[in-house]
Amino acid sequence: MALSTEEITKVDRFIRTFDLGLIYIIASDAGGPVKIGKSSLLSGRLDSLQIGNPSELFVYAAFVFDRGKAHAVEQLLHRALGASWLRGEWYSLSASEAKSACRRIIRYGANGTSPGQNRKKATKPTRRKALLAAYRKQIEAMSRQMSPELSRLCPPDERGS
Repeated sequence: MALSTEEITKVDRFIRTFDLGLIYIIASDAGGPVKIGKSSLLSGRLDSLQIGNPSELFVYAAFVFDRGKAHAVEQLLHRALGASWLRGEWYSLSASEAKSACRRIIRYGANGTSPGQNRKKATKPTRRKALLAAYRKQIEAMSRQMSPELSRLCPPDERGS
């Protein structure tokens, strides 16, 4: 859902009061494409983008930071979203996909590390290895239990031994 004019005004007032910066997500449609960039005045940025765009643009998200951090987060976002890059700061993402990506970068990457560096390795391969090991142990245990039964049912010359 796009921010209303009143919400944009509140964000601008807050940013001016505390001399902050922000990361914005702007698009003409929630389905994308989206423009992801930084600014120190949201309404001014929206107005300047609107001049060169025939479709009405809307702000779908604004993430407020101190100015230096906004620049670092923007750089991380642009690198992380490289596969979706179209041109300039435009990406072939929906507004919700872009918001999710921003939240991920803010949560894991705003301190200067890339997403995933501070996280544990994926648990799927570990679980798979653990399951395989448990499965092998079960097979070995069943083989040991079945061996006397197998000897009784199949004499050695019938088993190929």
